[in-house]
Amino acid sequence: MDTDSINSAQENRSSESIRVRRASLDDLAAIQDFIERTYEETAPFKGGERTEWQFVKNPFTTDQDSGLPVWIAESDGRVVGQIAVQDGIVHLQDGSQIPAGWVVDVMVDPECRGQGLGHRIHAAVLEDRPILVTLTMAAATRRIAEKAGCLTLGPTVQLICPHRLSTGTVERYLKHKASYRSDWATPIGVFLGSKVGPIMTSALARNVVSSKRIFRQKARGENWTIEEIQTFPEEYDEFWNRVQPEFPALFDRSRTFVNWRFCKAPVLKYRRFLLRDGEQIRGYLVTRVAEPEELPEGVIVDLFTSPLDESAMAILLQHGFEQLGPHCDYIETAASDPRVLKAFRSAGFFPTRTMRPTIVCAHSEDRERFEPLLESWHFSKADHDWDQVHPL
Repeated sequence: MDTDSINSAQENRSSESIRVRRASLDDLAAIQDFIERTYEETAPFKGGERTEWQFVKNPFTTDQDSGLPVWIAESDGRVVGQIAVQDGIVHLQDGSQIPAGWVVDVMVDPECRGQGLGHRIHAAVLEDRPILVTLTMAAATRRIAEKAGCLTLGPTVQLICPHRLSTGTVERYLKHKASYRSDWATPIGVFLGSKVGPIMTSALARNVVSSKRIFRQKARGENWTIEEIQTFPEEYDEFWNRVQPEFPALFDRSRTFVNWRFCKAPVLKYRRFLLRDGEQIRGYLVTRVAEPEELPEGVIVDLFTSPLDESAMAILLQHGFEQLGPHCDYIETAASDPRVLKAFRSAGFFPTRTMRPTIVCAHSEDRERFEPLLESWHFSKADHDWDQVHPL
């Protein structure tokens, strides 16, 4: 038997000795140990109270009696891989409400990679969660989705507005990039060594934003008000029910969701603002300022209104600048709807990254339902678990 055959046989035996199953509350300690072993600098911001909020107290998880919405691979009593699901509901323009899950926390122990373990865990997840959506993902996660026959959705764009970008932030970001991209290390080193490069980059970014923005103050109607809120009021659902049919496809933004997502999430310190025209709610804005472990950014996590309401969109965006601008070097956001992207670009935002979300359907009838809607989804940084602490 040749060497390749021996190695393949050993890998198969190793893979077969690994058990894949749905986790229970009794597995939380083992999952926490796995997180601490594999997630490196992000480990302190995962697990613990975040796990309880995201998977135990998620109001859209309806089968808690069957276990956590987390599937694990274990070997010799240790967790060596996992895929978790953040449960939610997709709303379609025809009024359909379809349970679906966000694929999150895809991780395999480095010692167990290359054995197809991620595909095995994903297949087990799909048996219980027949519709799985992923927005941001590593290359390995995309390969898993593609092997499972995913549909690729239209682009979601991440944008920044570097309104007062500092030289120090440019240097810090590039040093981080060089630390894990060996092919970038030399050119980044030369750029940083020049001293002039970071200074010119930050100055150019600020000047371009200033010339592009010249933020036109959007006049509010005399009855328009913006108030900061601690929780979303009962009448919020009247707004949600009114605007939801204007979106071809989006994840739930009901009062149940927004209070869970923006008022109960641990670690992240969200501020929530409600826009009213008299007594009628016209939209909301959710922002946060980065934690000390992150770059000095502000985040527009969600700006939600009717996609046809340009006035409300502009007023909420203007308010976001007023709240975040003095406290950060740049503001980051994301959107998929061309109308929302247009509003951000006109306010001085630049695209920095484009994601192509995926959806995997276990059943052909679900796939056929979503195929005509590939370019029509509404996403923001409030979707998936995109907005979380990213230490740098």
